[in-house]
Amino acid sequence: MKNTTKGVRMLSIIHRNLSKRALWNVRKKVVLNSIYLSDYEVAGYTKNDLFTFFEGYVEFLEDEYFPIQYCDKDFFNLLKKHDNVNSLYEYYNTWDRG
Repeated sequence: MKNTTKGVRMLSIIHRNLSKRALWNVRKKVVLNSIYLSDYEVAGYTKNDLFTFFEGYVEFLEDEYFPIQYCDKDFFNLLKKHDNVNSLYEYYNTWDRG
């Protein structure tokens, strides 16, 4: 599945063509699945863009790596298991930057 930026404002994180390492460094500074915008505060990025991007990343992990049916109590264990540089970069590359 390709995400597209056509017809919408491009998220600040998408248009930078980040390396795996740079992307993971941004990831380490946010709190995944947080409802607080302050948990998405990283210099050089807007909080709303990071919130939107990483909310999509969590949904991507659920769709691609979580079992079809899982207990809510297992959510954070599954998130911890599948949140890594490779899955983040895989999600990042679903965005069409052109």
